[in-house]
Amino acid sequence: MTAHDLYTRTLSDYKSCLCSSPALTLRSYCRERHVNYHGMCLWLSRHGISIRELRPSSSVTTAKEPASSFSRLLPVCFPFLLSGYALRGYHHFP
Repeated sequence: MTAHDLYTRTLSDYKSCLCSSPALTLRSYCRERHVNYHGMCLWLSRHGISIRELRPSSSVTTAKEPASSFSRLLPVCFPFLLSGYALRGYHHFP
């Protein structure tokens, strides 16, 4: 079996598996099938196929959602902390 045949078969089998399990990644599928992932990516690139094109459209919309729901906390600068009192160790607050 040539590399072209192997990658073509792997691609078609991967597409059929995406219907039943949309969270399946190409990397994990190639690992299960003992197919070189890097070689598969190069082959896809040479044939003008993007991995994102292979994913179902519902997973593309969820990828646009923010990755984290945590808020970023920014430090607040108080003027009395920058005065000489705070730097010398005095706890005098105006």
